[in-house]
Amino acid sequence: MAHLAFDGLYRAASDLIKSRHRARAHELAAAVMGASGKIYTAVNLDCFSRTAAACAESSAIAMALTAGENSISAILTVRYHNESSVDPSLVSPCGRCRELISDYGKDATVFVPDETGGPQTCKIHDLLPNRYAKQGKRNG
Repeated sequence: MAHLAFDGLYRAASDLIKSRHRARAHELAAAVMGASGKIYTAVNLDCFSRTAAACAESSAIAMALTAGENSISAILTVRYHNESSVDPSLVSPCGRCRELISDYGKDATVFVPDETGGPQTCKIHDLLPNRYAKQGKRNG
């Protein structure tokens, strides 16, 4: 199952970033699998005023929720440099996105790069142990 999810998510994110890449604006794309099994994608929105930037992961999660998903089951993010002929590379989500993934997919599978750059499968609670929770209750 994880292998099939990775293939579909990687293809969707890679196709999107190859078609929408713009240096210093859109270099990342994320693909999210909703609980229904449907895949949603989005690119990052970079901005000179960094505080207004939006991560690809948060945008893809928003796309899934807007489409009616109640939760997400898997996610991955890729980076692409149009100048090279190399396929997009897998990247790990930032801390802010790890919080969002945990909030909207408490058991979500996250594909991150291993030491060779290949895919490694983990659960969000492995990437975000002891996550922040309201009223001192630990979620996850």
